[in-house]
Amino acid sequence: MDACEVVRLFVNKVVVSPEPRRRGNPGYGRLKALRVLVYSRMKGLENDTRIVEHLKRHRRVVKALGLPRVPDRTTIGRWWRRCFSLLKEVFTSFSNLLQLLAP
Repeated sequence: MDACEVVRLFVNKVVVSPEPRRRGNPGYGRLKALRVLVYSRMKGLENDTRIVEHLKRHRRVVKALGLPRVPDRTTIGRWWRRCFSLLKEVFTSFSNLLQLLAP
């Protein structure tokens, strides 16, 4: 199973609650941000620049994660700060699901 498929399977709307609508630029949303962050951890990309370069080289991954285009490096940096606690919750639920599959 490809890393994109795993991310799309486990990081979905059940794991991430929808955000209330807000004013201004709609942006990417928490779901897409978490998909990129989880994908980057699965691939071992620990730095914002490496994530952006990887996504630029692999356009198929960008579409598979549900992004309209490659996000900017500073945008990914903001996602790390804003979604860090939510990212921990996603990985704990992810590990719990994996333990159910293979105890």
